[in-house]
Amino acid sequence: MRTILHCGQIFTGTERTARIDQALVIEGNRITRIAPRESLPKPHEADRIVDYTKYFVMPGLSDAHTHLSYGNARSEEEVDLYPCLEYRAIRALAAAQRMLKAGFTALLDPASAGLVTPALRDALFVGMFAGPRITTAGQAITSRQGLYDYYPSWIGCPPCSTGRLVRSLPEAIEAIREQTKNTVDIIKLAMDGTQGGNSGGLYAAFDQAETTAMVKEAHRLGRRVAVHVRGEEGALYAARAGVDIIYHASRISEEGIRAAAGEGCTICIPDAAGEQYRIRPAGRPIL
Repeated sequence: MRTILHCGQIFTGTERTARIDQALVIEGNRITRIAPRESLPKPHEADRIVDYTKYFVMPGLSDAHTHLSYGNARSEEEVDLYPCLEYRAIRALAAAQRMLKAGFTALLDPASAGLVTPALRDALFVGMFAGPRITTAGQAITSRQGLYDYYPSWIGCPPCSTGRLVRSLPEAIEAIREQTKNTVDIIKLAMDGTQGGNSGGLYAAFDQAETTAMVKEAHRLGRRVAVHVRGEEGALYAARAGVDIIYHASRISEEGIRAAAGEGCTICIPDAAGEQYRIRPAGRPIL
C-alpha cells in the first residue's frame, strides 16, 4: 500500500523554492516520488490518499543543540539542584513533545541531568510516547575551569547536576568509559567556561594532551565528541584533537578554524536569536 500526499506547497530541502501543487508518494517508509499531482497515474484501491492541499509540506527539522532536561530555567540552580531527577525526566518528555509539534523530528541533546535524556531516547524509540529521534550525551565532563563547575569549590558538581567534575586524566577516561557503558550516544566536554576572575580570560579546561587523549578514547569506544567552548585556546585544542562538534566557538582563531576544517569538525554557532548555523563537512551527519 502506498500513501500519497497531495500538497499545496512542498519544500524538499534541496531546492531554493517550494513547489506548487505536488504529490508525494510514500512506499513503506521511503519517499519514492515527488511530482505534479496531475502527472500521477490513477491511484490503486489500496492506496491511502491524504489531502494536504491547504498546507505547506516540508521535511522534519533537526535541532543540533538543545537541552531537554533543563526546562525554562532562570539559573543554574534551577537546572541542577532544585528539581529532582524524576521531575526533570517528566520535564524532558514535555519538552520533546513540544519540539515534535514545532516540526523537529530529530535533535541532539549535548548535556543531560543524570541519564534523563538517554532514558527518554529509549522510551521514544520503543514507542511509549510520541517524540523526535534523539541523539544524546550524559553529563558534561568538566574540570575546575569548565562551564559546568558553576558552584563554589566546596560544592563542586553534585551528582544530580548536568556536569561531572574530573580531577585528572585517568578520572576523565573512567568517566568516558562509564558513560559509554550507560549507552550515551555522544561524549560532551566542557573545554572552558567563564572562570578567570576579573581578567575576563577563558582558560582551557584541559590541555592539548588531555583533550587529545579523551577524544581518542571516546572514538575508540565508538562515541562522538562534542565540546562547549568559547575561548581561543580551548577551541584550538578541541579542533586539533579531532572532536566531532564544536559548540559556540565565539573566539575561535583562524588557526582553530583551519584545524577544525582539516579534522572534519562540525561547528555549531547559535546567533543572538538562538538560531543555529552549522558548518559541516559533506558526508558527516551529526544526528
